[in-house]
Amino acid sequence: MAEALAQALNADERLAATTAELGAENTRLREAHAAQQAELERVAAELAVLQRMLFGRSSERARPGGGERTSRPEGAGGGRQPGRRGPGARAGRRDYSHLPRIEVIWDFPGGGYRCPDCGMLFTLLGDDVSEQVDWAVVVRVVVHCRRRYRRACRCPVPATVAAPGPPKAIGKGPRSQRR
Repeated sequence: MAEALAQALNADERLAATTAELGAENTRLREAHAAQQAELERVAAELAVLQRMLFGRSSERARPGGGERTSRPEGAGGGRQPGRRGPGARAGRRDYSHLPRIEVIWDFPGGGYRCPDCGMLFTLLGDDVSEQVDWAVVVRVVVHCRRRYRRACRCPVPATVAAPGPPKAIGKGPRSQRR
């Protein structure tokens, strides 16, 4: 019985030593965790500052009502004038009248359109003129004049026809297609 009591006391001493070691380790780990947490908060704050410097603020968050920014101090932003930006900033299309112009005539093969039934030539009705910005080596405006013809006979075919126009990269777009 004395031997069992000695073994129990020995086990109790080992458990007390283990408990003390674990308590000290627990304290050390809590301190390390607190230090890591503080470092993480510092790095997150620094990252937020760097991201704002690099990417700026989101326009949706900066102006929820779509109006001018009020939180920005006077003189900040490098001297840019406040104003509208984006697609709605201009009224209408841009003016390309300062660019050199090249006129291209598009006509049917043979210089006119014939009636598919009787073969009689249609008479010239005028031109269908459209412009597009051509991004060649020199930026210029190419004026496309598609010949339009009116039939001169009484056959039951369309009364007017227009010559096929230029190919476009984007249908109804102002830019030309280059290869």
